[in-house]
Amino acid sequence: SCAERVLAALRAILGDYELSLNSDKTEIVESPARFHDEWIAELRGFTIRTRPEDQHDDLLDYFDRAAALSREKRTSAVLRFAMGRFQFLELAPRNWPLLQYLLFQAIIAEPDCIRSAMRVLYKRHFRDSFPLDRETFGRVINGLLIRHAPQRSGSEVAWGIWAALVFGLQIGGEAAGAITQLDDPAIALLALDARQRGIFTAPLDTNLWDSLMTADELHQEHWLLSYEANIKGWLPSVGGGDHVSGDPTFGAMKHWGVEFYDSSAFLDVPKKFPATARSETSERTAAEQISVESGEEGEWALYPF
Repeated sequence: SCAERVLAALRAILGDYELSLNSDKTEIVESPARFHDEWIAELRGFTIRTRPEDQHDDLLDYFDRAAALSREKRTSAVLRFAMGRFQFLELAPRNWPLLQYLLFQAIIAEPDCIRSAMRVLYKRHFRDSFPLDRETFGRVINGLLIRHAPQRSGSEVAWGIWAALVFGLQIGGEAAGAITQLDDPAIALLALDARQRGIFTAPLDTNLWDSLMTADELHQEHWLLSYEANIKGWLPSVGGGDHVSGDPTFGAMKHWGVEFYDSSAFLDVPKKFPATARSETSERTAAEQISVESGEEGEWALYPF
């Protein structure tokens, strides 16, 4: 068939670059093909009622079904999609503690869900003035950092530190020790910012990052850390002096105030939807704006980089 010929040609092209297709994610689908997976339609059609007692049960059932589908389909996209609905749900205040618990459980089960969970938590806490269980949230974030930093899972670690910055959570000594073993510039800058704001409960061992504060490193893979930590005054130059000002390129950037990390940036919730309560129909429509296939959720947030 035409599809088989295209697939064979694609494999040949990739082979020239010593690359190959992922067989688990590659298949030929006969037309007419579905535009969305069945689980999307199922979660869209799930009714969450507004009466507090009914809503309590519906939230549990909805999350249980989303978790089951996530295990069955083996993708975190299910829980990410499911949590998009919570941001616009007409939530009964008495069910907020339950929703918090469900969001925390989602982060533990699928750390990739932390972005979606943060948006819900941010909107409900800062805009709707619902109280945040910082103690429990802090334990969840510390656990995430302790588990994923040794695995060098940079995305999960970066989002964990960012969550601590946004919500004012404390990061303990064990998590801090795991973080400082990573030389990822983004993680290092987030951690240094967190130290500046008093997020860490124990001193931060920056020996690894200190060693990167050299003129040579400005033109290597850790240039972002070497430059930003200098202009922010977070780390000293190796051997004293100012390794950035002495560099023709980066010295000029420093002179003109060029920055790549904005420590004043803060998470924001969508402005394209009102922050007021919505009906179940409009709430579902808002959640459907999330692009599950790409994992991207539009212009939802402001980040420091």
